[in-house]
Amino acid sequence: MSSALERVAALASHLVPSSRGKKAVLAKKDDDVVIVSAVRTPLIRAKKGPFKDTTPEDLLAAALKAAVDRAGIDINLVEDIQVGNVLPPGGGATVARMAQLAVGFPVTSSICTLNRQCSSGLQAINNIALQIAAGQIDVGIGAGVESMTMGYGAGVMPEKFSDKILEHEPSADCLVPMGITSENVAAKYNVTRQAQDEFAAKSFQKAAAAQKAGKFDSEIVPVTVQVTDPKTGEETTVTVTKDDGIRDGVTAESLGKLKPVFSKTGSTHAGNASQVSDGAAAVLLTRRSFAKKHNLPVLGKFVCAAVVGVEPKLMGIGPAFAIPKALEKAGLTIEEVDLWEINEAFASQAVMSIEHLKIPYEKVNPVGGAIAFGHPLGATGARQYATALAEAKRSGAKVIVSSMCIGSGMGMAMPIDQHHLSAPAKTYLFGTPLKRTYAPFLHNTITKLAGAPSRSYTKYESSDMEAFMKLTQEKDFGGSAVTTCNTIIVREKNGKRTLIGHNTDFTGVQQSLLRADPAHVSSGKTRPGLIFGAGGASRASIYALVKKLNCSPIYIANRIDSEVEALIEDYRTGDFRPELIHVKTVEQAREVLPVVYIVSAVPAFPPKSEGELNARAIIRTFFDKPTKGTILEACYFPHPWTELCQIATDAGWKVVTGEQMMAWQAIEQQKFWMECSEDDLNVDEVIERLGKQLKEDGETGNEPPEA
Repeated sequence: MSSALERVAALASHLVPSSRGKKAVLAKKDDDVVIVSAVRTPLIRAKKGPFKDTTPEDLLAAALKAAVDRAGIDINLVEDIQVGNVLPPGGGATVARMAQLAVGFPVTSSICTLNRQCSSGLQAINNIALQIAAGQIDVGIGAGVESMTMGYGAGVMPEKFSDKILEHEPSADCLVPMGITSENVAAKYNVTRQAQDEFAAKSFQKAAAAQKAGKFDSEIVPVTVQVTDPKTGEETTVTVTKDDGIRDGVTAESLGKLKPVFSKTGSTHAGNASQVSDGAAAVLLTRRSFAKKHNLPVLGKFVCAAVVGVEPKLMGIGPAFAIPKALEKAGLTIEEVDLWEINEAFASQAVMSIEHLKIPYEKVNPVGGAIAFGHPLGATGARQYATALAEAKRSGAKVIVSSMCIGSGMGMAMPIDQHHLSAPAKTYLFGTPLKRTYAPFLHNTITKLAGAPSRSYTKYESSDMEAFMKLTQEKDFGGSAVTTCNTIIVREKNGKRTLIGHNTDFTGVQQSLLRADPAHVSSGKTRPGLIFGAGGASRASIYALVKKLNCSPIYIANRIDSEVEALIEDYRTGDFRPELIHVKTVEQAREVLPVVYIVSAVPAFPPKSEGELNARAIIRTFFDKPTKGTILEACYFPHPWTELCQIATDAGWKVVTGEQMMAWQAIEQQKFWMECSEDDLNVDEVIERLGKQLKEDGETGNEPPEA
């Protein structure tokens, strides 16, 4: 019973979000409905292009197969498929079922063909998402297909409708030709011919530039078809890889020469209306926990959807009213949306919707829309997400909204959160010795959990590192404050590659201690901190304790005089001048104030020399003071739980072990390399997996995994 109640609660959270707003939208939970692949075929001009002899089931089969292949999922795990199809041949479901089985889906998987006019593909995604949220299925595909070559035109309309129903004016308005509804919108909302032509020209220009740059390649599934020459009857085999409706060189001036199609005094024409096209698209969805279990890439998260009705004769205004409803459900504002896919059924209605909602034009259809590359009715909703997710991956956009008008007077909108992350293909490891490094294991764990690919590694000794560091043109805040760098970030600046030095050690110290004991920092009070040993991480630890964790002064123990003098000398100049005190004896340790945080790096062996015994007595003195705190023990090999950790625990101190600092360092590096936030990376899971690996290696005596 409890699992059933939990599932109902999960469903309710998707239908009416319990936590709303951008933070909630971007948050990641195991029961999130996520997108793991989104693909489309090329969009081809109906009756003219190379799909003119291709049936819709062939197009749908290509999209379905690619959705499964690109997700890397076992096809037998897909339980249901919903297919948007406005002009279905053969009874609709028959054709979709044929395509499904031809691809290799098991006969036990199900399929449904649906028709919500232009938003059919979007509705298919919504239906699958809600089934997953309700626990009815674990994996499904929301898809769409249309062969407007074979199904579009006057011949598809019934010869007769009910006279009784047509007496009702709004019902009769459902039959108003789409082009006339465009003219109605333009007239009612004062959308000028010039505004429509300028919008349409920009759609062509953006699409042409994107196509030249290869931006559509990642979302498009090549389709091999037979094309028949209408004059000779000769058949040729063609592999179609690009949209064929995109035209280069289109301007508002060139569009201004075209005559209106639906009214002599109108403004809608072939150049500012969507193209009649053939194509298919498919989006594969599952639950985040399922994606983790099966190592599937996560491209984005389904948030919610909304459909509204509008006057049928003004059907194009649907997005202007569906979008606010969807945003309200998600707790989002217009300003919080990074990327908009608003279907360009007609320039008139797209401009009206954008202007009505005051959406910045630069965020809308950044690689063009249906005016430029076509609108295969049932497929466009799914196509929009294949395009939007690919563009968001390039631009870093996080919150996406897709919306469209719907024939007969409706509008639909669906927000999603994009978090497909990419990572560098190669990473260079600097240092000596490099035999005992967990960097490859850590970084590949992070990227795998984030749905990004693993990378290869090349090792260099420290002399190479020093030479490479000299090539850095600048240091960022971390590199400058700590004075040394351990990470190189490559950025494009003014068309040139710039190498920026950064230090992640202080983040490792800061986050490890802050997570274990946030109370001190939140209190706003300043208390001393202690560096005990810590070696090469001393500077970063000092910076973290003083600047990030409200500690001053900083006591230093278990270090020789020359090392401490060098540290103090480093900080005699510059803006950052921490108060450093060398604690050399037990008597000094008794006299100084208690500390709130300790950063230590003491290997897992008992003291032997006189100096080691003195250092152990000093640290015990700090531990025995009445005021307790938190110690970060940075040593991790042969195992992270050192003798010092046990002594601290027995004295009543909180202990943070080395794998947490190490994990946070890698997380910080990935944030820069992948250009994301820590919210995009599963910190707790990374720490847990590293801890298990360290424990296993410590128990078995294994060396860290090879890079």
